[in-house]
Formats: sequence, C-alpha cells, structure tokens
Amino acid sequence: MAKGNLAAAISLVVVDEGHYEPAVEWKKSVTGLKTKTVLLTATPYRNDLKLFRIIDSKKHTKHFTHKEAVKEEIIRPLRCENLVSDTDIPSLSKSFAKAWKDANKKDLLPSNSPRAIVCCAGHGDIETAVAELRNAGLKAIGIHEQFNSSKDKNLLKDVPSDPRKTDAEIWVHQHKLTEGLDDHRFSCVALFTRIGNDRKLIQQIGRVLRKDSSDRNAAALLLAPSDFSAEAEWDAYLEFETEVELLEPKHFQTVVETLLNAQPKVEYFEGRFRKRFQPSALTAKPQVIIPPSVLVRTAGKDFLLKDYIEDCTDTLNTEDAVILGSDINAPCQKSGNYALWVYASVRNSRLLQSTSLYEVTLETHCVVVAEGFVFMTDSRGNFPKSYLEENTSILSADQLGRFIDKKFRPTHVSVDSSIPYDTVLRGADLRGHNLLNVPASLTDRVQIVAPRKETQKIQVAATWG
Repeated sequence: MAKGNLAAAISLVVVDEGHYEPAVEWKKSVTGLKTKTVLLTATPYRNDLKLFRIIDSKKHTKHFTHKEAVKEEIIRPLRCENLVSDTDIPSLSKSFAKAWKDANKKDLLPSNSPRAIVCCAGHGDIETAVAELRNAGLKAIGIHEQFNSSKDKNLLKDVPSDPRKTDAEIWVHQHKLTEGLDDHRFSCVALFTRIGNDRKLIQQIGRVLRKDSSDRNAAALLLAPSDFSAEAEWDAYLEFETEVELLEPKHFQTVVETLLNAQPKVEYFEGRFRKRFQPSALTAKPQVIIPPSVLVRTAGKDFLLKDYIEDCTDTLNTEDAVILGSDINAPCQKSGNYALWVYASVRNSRLLQSTSLYEVTLETHCVVVAEGFVFMTDSRGNFPKSYLEENTSILSADQLGRFIDKKFRPTHVSVDSSIPYDTVLRGADLRGHNLLNVPASLTDRVQIVAPRKETQKIQVAATWG
C-alpha cells in the first residue's frame, strides 16, 4: 500500500515501547502518516517527546506513576535482597540457588509456579551459570546469539516462542530477555553482572512485575550483590519518575536561562569587559565563533537545505541539545544557502559516578551550501548522518584538491595504523605548526587519516604520507 493510501486509511497511530531512544527515521515514519499519535512507555525520559515536538507535556501527556500502579494493584511491588556472595559466576549461582529454593519453600514469590530471570555479562558466563544451576538441581536454560550451533539442548539461540512449552524455571541471558517477555510466572530477577544502564535495569525488572489474578499476596524479588547498587538505582528511579517536570523538553532550557540570569550583566573575563550572552538576540546577533574545521560533502540531486535543517534539528534533539533562540526547534539563523544553530549541551560531570552536577557548554552547528557542495561544522560532532548518507556523497581527491592551495597548512591529524601487530601503535594524534614540513617515516604509507570526531561514516577518507 502506498504511503498516501495508508495515511488515508488510518485515524490513529498507537506506538508501544515509545521509550526507545528516539531515532530520526522512526519519527519520520510515524509523523509522515499525519494523523493523531499515542506513544506508550513505562520508562519515560526527557528526550522522548522532542522528536514529536511536544512542547507542553502537561497538555499532551498523561503520567501514571509506578507508585500509583502498585497502589491500584495493577503491577506487583518489588522486594530487594542482597546476594551474599563473591561475584564470580559459580559463587553467585550457589547463592542464588539457595535464595531461590528458600523463597519457593516459604511461598515468598507471587506466582504459584514461579520463574526467574538471571542476567549475565556474556555467553561464557551464561554457559557457566546454567551448568552450575542445573548441578544445584534447578531447571535452567541459557539464551544467547552465540549458542546458534550449541549441541547442549539447554543453550538456546532464540527465546522460546511459547514459554509454556518449556519447563525451565530459570532463564539465563545477557540481552534477550530485557524486553518482550510477557509471562506473569516470572517473579524474580537476579543480577550476576552489573547493568550499566539504569533504564535497561528498569526494563529488566519490569519483566517480573506483571500481575495475575492467581498471584499470592507477595512482592516480586530482585537479587543482586550489594556492590551492584541495584536497590539504590531502583529507588532513584521511583523518585525520578514522580518528577514530571523533568520530562518537559523545556527543563534544560530553564536551567540554562537560570544560569545566565545568575551572571552579572557585565564582567571582566580574559582581558576583556564582556556583556552577558543573550540567547534572545541570536536571530540578529549570533555572538559565537564557528569552529574553523569543516566536513565537506557533495550535494546529491535530492538534497534540500530545508530537509537538512529538519533532520539536523531532530538529531540535535536526540542528543539532548538545548537549542537556543526564539524557536527551540529551529536554527537561530537561516537563509537560502545556510543555517546556524546555537545550542547548549548539558552533561553530567565526568568525575561523578552515581550523583549529578550539571556541566553546561555552548555549542554551534553551521551548514553552508555552495556550488554543489555542503559545508558543515559542529563543535560537538553532531551531524544528521542518515540524511547525509542518503543525499550526499564523499569528495574525490580531485574535488578535495580544489580546496587546498599553497596556503594550506595541516596542523592536526589523527591517524590509525593498518599494521595488525601488537607491537605497533594502532593510532596517534599528530600536531605541529605545519605537518607538511615534518619528514616522513617508513610506516607513514600505511597510516590512514582518521576523523577527529566520531563521524566515520560521513567523513572523507585519505591516505597520509
């Protein structure tokens, strides 16, 4: 069915699992239908709303908290217990087996035929855990992509399509059971590895919170070593998801504005008297310096600056950029051949492991279209990669040479080595006043110029030497 015909036949789009990290192409597919849309998610996050340009979340969203869902007995409560054990897989398996048998013996789990999910760091740990658990008398299976050719019937590549057709009570995995498993018998999650992403942890716990009318009056169980801090992370989530204002796209905009308002109107910095930066004046006066390095691509026949602007704005939104100016979903300046975004990047301090402190930096993105070429620069390395891959192409050596004359002076190059030996440096940053004046070495011919930022797919590749 053609897209136009499909759109005409649909009056409402309902998107489940709306918590997925927003993707520009996904947004295009949904909004391209041009009809009413409902996004459903159990783990909301502040950038989920941005791609759909939802500015007023109080008007367009409904927030039903975890606490409310437990109170109304829609989902199970959660009880956390420590796995008292060393963190090697055999020790964790023995500790879990004891805790699991005790919980079953005392009817401490909500399901009458309870099952458990065990999380491991990789297929090797899964295989070890399954063997240890089966040796302890538990019916366990392991699920991982690497078990494609395993002769062990207890090690599976794919999740069983019908959980009722397997009698395994313990399912051990790395990624495969985080989402999509809908069986109320699962009542316990055990962590044999720390889950590095809290959102993934919440999604994993969600597999055991599904309530059933046959449930006992008991909570689901989370088992993890105290060193993993799983209970603290769960408690932080429960507190976070009651703070509805944090989901507002304007939240960080308010943070930036508050920071600016705390500054004096004028002060002396680095040898100059400087007035306070004014985001409201960006349309008339950008006040910023554009980075001197650019990414150059050849514009394809379907390249349009207005489409680039749309995709770039979405890309910045997915990266939690706080776009400054009169319109938070548009560049502050644009014309028929260029556009400029000035945005703030709000990150957590890299020195903090479990607490937060905002670090705010000002960033810019600029694009200029001239003579069939697209010139782009972004101080943080954010580019609309998918759009560029589809609508632009890399420059040939002859085309690139047009931009290099006798005044060209390379000062900084990152290189990767193509020599596959452990005794050879795999990469290096080369800096100098003029690298053309630096004598070549024997191995320079096998060095490949690497992009300075993580935009490999859309960079110009060239040999160095």
